[in-house]
Amino acid sequence: MLTAALQAMWRAMNEDARIGVKLLDSEGRVIGLNACAAKLLNISHRAATGKKIADLYPPVHRPMVAREIDAIVNHGRMVCGDGPVCHSTYLLWGYRRESSTRLLCAGDAHGMVEPTNGFTPGHDPSEVLGILRTCKIADDPVNPSEIIGLVQGSNDRDALLGELVVLSDRELEVAMLIATGMTDAEIAELLCRSLRTVHAHRRSIGTKLRDQFGVKSRSDLAREMAQRGLIAAAPAKRERPAPAD
Repeated sequence: MLTAALQAMWRAMNEDARIGVKLLDSEGRVIGLNACAAKLLNISHRAATGKKIADLYPPVHRPMVAREIDAIVNHGRMVCGDGPVCHSTYLLWGYRRESSTRLLCAGDAHGMVEPTNGFTPGHDPSEVLGILRTCKIADDPVNPSEIIGLVQGSNDRDALLGELVVLSDRELEVAMLIATGMTDAEIAELLCRSLRTVHAHRRSIGTKLRDQFGVKSRSDLAREMAQRGLIAAAPAKRERPAPAD
C-alpha cells in the first residue's frame, strides 16, 4: 500500500493546476500524465503515451531528465515509497520549474488515486508503474545571478528562455531586479555597473518587452517576471552608519 505521505502528495498534485504529474514505467516511458503536465509539455495525453519522457523535452533538457531517471532506477531499486528522490531546478520555455523524480514499488500503485486525465485505457498501473515525476511552476524568490548562471550554462538558449530570449543575460538580470522595486541607482551599485549602463539596459528592456508583452510600467514588468517564476529576492539594503556623537 502506498505510504500516507506519498498518497497525500499524489492527491494534492492532481488537484493543483500548477503541478504537472507524470507516471512512467521503469524505462522512463509515459504511462499517464495529468492536465497540467500535458500543458507544460505542450503535448496531449494520447501523443505522450508510450514515449520516453526525456524525448518530450527540448534537446537542452533531455540529458538532465534522462540522467535523473537513470539515477533513480539504478540506485533505488531496493528502496521504495519515500525512498530516493532526484530534485532539480531549471528554466523551460521561459518559466522556472522545480522537478522531482521518485521511484515507486509496484505495490505502491494499488494506493494511487487515478488522475482525472487518467492512465492509458486498458493498462493496469500496478503492473508497469515504476517512476513518479513531478514538475512545479516555481514562484519562490531566487538570486538573479543564479538564473543567469543557469542560462549561460545552457547550450540552447532559445529552448531555455522561450519568449524571454529577446532579453540579453544582463537585461534579464536587470529586469528581475527592477521587478523587486529597486531603483536604477541601487541596481547599479549591486551589479557594480555605472548608472548610465543600467539606464541603457532599462530602456532596452522597456522597448523589447513593450513589443513582446505590452509591458508599459514597472508593475507590468513585475507581473511578467512573477508569472515566469523569476521573482528576485531583493537584497537587503545597506544600513547607513549611525552619526558619530
